[in-house]
Amino acid sequence: SMKGFVSKLSQDGSTLLYSTYLTGTTFNPNDNWIAQATELVSIAVDSTGHAYVSGNTNATDFPVTPGAIFPAQPSDPAGVVAKLTADGSALIYSTYMDGEGNVPGIAVDSADNAYIAGAHRVYVARMRRALAPDRLWSSKDFFAAKVREQADRHHRYFDTAYNLEPNVKSSPGGLRDIQTIGWVAK
Repeated sequence: SMKGFVSKLSQDGSTLLYSTYLTGTTFNPNDNWIAQATELVSIAVDSTGHAYVSGNTNATDFPVTPGAIFPAQPSDPAGVVAKLTADGSALIYSTYMDGEGNVPGIAVDSADNAYIAGAHRVYVARMRRALAPDRLWSSKDFFAAKVREQADRHHRYFDTAYNLEPNVKSSPGGLRDIQTIGWVAK
C-alpha cells in the first residue's frame, strides 16, 4: 500500500525536523487496483511555516478535521487537501475534495489562503451542484440587485457625486460601477 507523508528538512538538508504520515487505513473493498493508497503530490508553505498538501486517496478513513468541506469520502479515489501545524504535529484542517481524482496543485497567498488546482473531472460534480439552475440568478434579477446595491451605496453617502474615490469598495460609485458594468457586459 502507498501512504502519504510530509517531511520537513533543515535549511542545509542535514536534519530531519519532522516527518509524519497523512493517510487512512481503511479502503473500499470494491477497489481492485490497490489495497490502500494515499498520494500527496503537492506542497506549499506559508510565511509562518504551516505546510499545505494536496493529492488523492482511496482511503475511506482519511483523517479529516471538524468542519471539513467533505467529511466523508465523496468518490473513490477522492482528492484531499490538508494544512499542518508548523511543527508537523497536528492537522489544522484536512478534508476530502469532491469529484473523482486528484488535487495535483496547491499554492498559498500572503494572507495564507490556500488555492488548489486539478483536473476538470475533479470538480464537475461540485460545480454542477453550485451552478444548478435553481441557484443562479436570472439576468433580470442580477441586474436589479446590482442597481439596488448601487443605489444603497449612493444613499449611504448622501447621494453626493464628490465622494467617489479612492474607496472603491464602499464609496458610492465611480470605478466600482464602471467595473460592474464592464463585467456584466462580458
